[in-house]
Amino acid sequence: MLGALRGCGPPLGLRRPDVANKRSVSAIRRRNQAARAQATPPAGDGLAANGSGSAVATLEPPGNEAPPPASATATAASSTPAAQESAAVAAWSGAWSKQWYAVCAVSDLDASKPQPFELLGKQLVIWRAADGAWGCLEDRCPHRAVPLSEGKVWSDGTLMCSYHGWRFKQDGACTSIPQASSADAEAVAAASRRACAVAHPITERQGMLFVWGEGGLEAEAESRRVPPPVCPLTEETRSQGRDVLTMTPHYTRDLPYSFDSLVENVVDPAHVPFSHHGVMGNRDSQKHGMWDMERVSDLAVRWQTGFGEVTTTYHPPAFVQYSTKNKRGGRSAMSFWFTPLSPGRSRITLHLITANPELAPLPFKLLASLPPWVDHIRTRSAVFDGDNVFLNGQDRILAEAGQQEEGASWRKLYYMPTPADTLVAAYRNWLDTLGGGGPFGSLADPTSPAAKAAAAVAAAAAAAALPPTGNKDSRRQLLDRYHQHTVHCASCRNALQKVTLLRRVAAVAATVAAAACLLPFLTLLNPAVTAAAASAAGSAGTGGAASLAAAAGAAWLPGVLAAVLCATWLLLGKLRNQFLFVDYVHNEK
Repeated sequence: MLGALRGCGPPLGLRRPDVANKRSVSAIRRRNQAARAQATPPAGDGLAANGSGSAVATLEPPGNEAPPPASATATAASSTPAAQESAAVAAWSGAWSKQWYAVCAVSDLDASKPQPFELLGKQLVIWRAADGAWGCLEDRCPHRAVPLSEGKVWSDGTLMCSYHGWRFKQDGACTSIPQASSADAEAVAAASRRACAVAHPITERQGMLFVWGEGGLEAEAESRRVPPPVCPLTEETRSQGRDVLTMTPHYTRDLPYSFDSLVENVVDPAHVPFSHHGVMGNRDSQKHGMWDMERVSDLAVRWQTGFGEVTTTYHPPAFVQYSTKNKRGGRSAMSFWFTPLSPGRSRITLHLITANPELAPLPFKLLASLPPWVDHIRTRSAVFDGDNVFLNGQDRILAEAGQQEEGASWRKLYYMPTPADTLVAAYRNWLDTLGGGGPFGSLADPTSPAAKAAAAVAAAAAAAALPPTGNKDSRRQLLDRYHQHTVHCASCRNALQKVTLLRRVAAVAATVAAAACLLPFLTLLNPAVTAAAASAAGSAGTGGAASLAAAAGAAWLPGVLAAVLCATWLLLGKLRNQFLFVDYVHNEK
């Protein structure tokens, strides 16, 4: 056995997932092509042939197409992981831009002003009108190409460009050009298509905001063909007239590594006891990551933990769910949404719910009642701190290998001999085949020269986007909690403001208390005060002692108060740092 482990191949009876899954790539492709064919009309009804001879949807879908009914959503939500995966694959068009991507929880957005947002390397702006309607435009004014995110939400719900005052509706139509010479001239100019901003479909589901990856005239109709990726367990539970209990509030973080590496990391539970030792998981436990992954579908595995049975399913292209059935029969789901921001940068949003609040342990119920920022700084931020540095390094190694050797990829650099890597290999195979190499790769055959050239360009861009590693400045950049999370989280933003204010109040109060403590002793330096004390005491010697005793008696209470306030200031400083930056050194864990 040891010889086999030391050799070039895996031990007998244990197939390498990256090799075993290669054999199923063609089968996966055939099944998913069949699923897409069943989900689309017959050829000739809104379909055209692409360069490879297969049928693809045209950009002229029926304009009156309605979203799927709630009953259909509930039915899909209650199906098996394999059926859910098939539905996700059927909705996969092969184009990364024709998908819904998570922005963040609606409660985290400051609706009082326009919010810049990056998606697939494109700059967007999001805002909400007074009536609650959301809008999303490309962050470029058609007048003089300045960012609309620097604008202002007008009283009628339009977005005003602060450069010249042009205003735009949620569909991108221009409603006001102040520089026009007359109302008629303004109407003519605003009616031009060149006066319109490019709009992206935007929708709100389950408290989350989703943006369609493509803008333009056909985007709205196209987006109605694909449902946003929401938590199936939440949909199922609510369809039964019950509600779910939030165990972990929405947590959003921008990460300094690629979309590919982010998803790969999340579908790999075996890293948790090591990367997050002491935060979530224990590398000294008996199992410490050696879970037997049972393949339940092409993109789903089932495994056992101390809590119960867990099924991890990847729903292409940007959603993963951990579904848990505990030993008491309770069901919970942790959902992960992934957003490709730009090459080398990605965003994650996670949320944990249970469908059986009555079966949840009391500590979990108590944690659920606390403000979100408590869980965020205590657990979630620390978890991602544990991954940021070496996943950024992994991105760099993969990018450099792709530049130095044509065709170098994870297949050459990864060695995955255990079942724990089953879903990682399945995800990477999907990404290479149906995923076209990732959100910034080519949709052509990944072995073609065009795909390799596109991959090299993407790798170069990713390498340029990654900050250097190995020094304190780079670690502060990689583990920057403030810009990666706090600015995107309403609970953490508000908590940071209050902590900062309390710390300032403590500093001022400590200064005043310290001054009150010193004042009695300073008065002893006044000869008149000393003489008066000596006269009252009857002698100079006893008068000095009496003066000192009186000063000490007057100073002890302000002194104690000053010490308490100084300790409070220090503790608030440590708490404040939890929202800004905490170095994570694995060697010290």
